Amino acid sequence: MDFDFIFFVQALGAAFRAVPRVLLIVLCTLVCGTVIGMPMALVRFYRVRFLKTFFDGLITILRGIPYLIFLLMFYLIFGQHPEVDIILVTALALGVSFSVRISEAIRGALESIGREQFDAAYSIGHTGGAVFWRVVFPQLIPAALPPLSNVFIWVLKSLPAASMIGVNDILNSALSEATINYRYLEAYLAAGLLFWVLFIIAEKIFLTIEKNFLAKTTKAVA
Repeated sequence: MDFDFIFFVQALGAAFRAVPRVLLIVLCTLVCGTVIGMPMALVRFYRVRFLKTFFDGLITILRGIPYLIFLLMFYLIFGQHPEVDIILVTALALGVSFSVRISEAIRGALESIGREQFDAAYSIGHTGGAVFWRVVFPQLIPAALPPLSNVFIWVLKSLPAASMIGVNDILNSALSEATINYRYLEAYLAAGLLFWVLFIIAEKIFLTIEKNFLAKTTKAVA
C-alpha cells in the first residue's frame, strides 16, 4: 500500500485544528477532578471521622466504573438539552471519573511530606490554615505533579471515546478526512504523531513547574 504524504499532511492539519478544543476539555476535566478529588484527599489524610468512611466508599464505587459509562450517563442526563455544551458534559463526566486518581495523587503527596512537619508547625503556634498554606502547599505541588502529569495523559488518551457522544477530538478529526478516500493509515499516523507531540510538550511543562516549585521550596528552607 502506497503512502500518501500529501493526505498525511492534510489529516495532520485537520487533527491540529482540534487541539484547542481538546486542551480545553482536558483543562476543564482536571479542574473538575481537582475540585472533587482535593476534599476527598484531605478528608482521608486528616482522617476526618464519618467523612473518611463515606469517601472511602465513594472512591471504591468511582474506581470500579469505567469512564466510558460516565460519559454515556452524563450525556443521557445532560447532553440531550441543546443549551448544555457537550464540552462541559464531557469535562464533568471525565472529571468525576478521574477525580479518584487525582485524589490519590494528592493524598500520596501529602503522605510524603511527613507528619512531623505538621507537629513542628503547630508547636510554634501556627493555625491549621497557616500550616497548610505555609508548610504543606509548597511541598504538595512538586510532590503531586508527577502523578498529576500521568492523569493529564490518561485524560488526553481517553478523549477519542468521547466521539460516542459527539465530541470531535484529534483522532476523529483526522479520521473524518479519511472517509473521503479511505486512507486511514495516514490519518492514524497523523493523529498518533500529534498525540505524541502533545505528550512531550506536557511532560516538559510539568517538569519545568516541578523544578520551579522545588527551587523555591529549597530556597525557603535554606
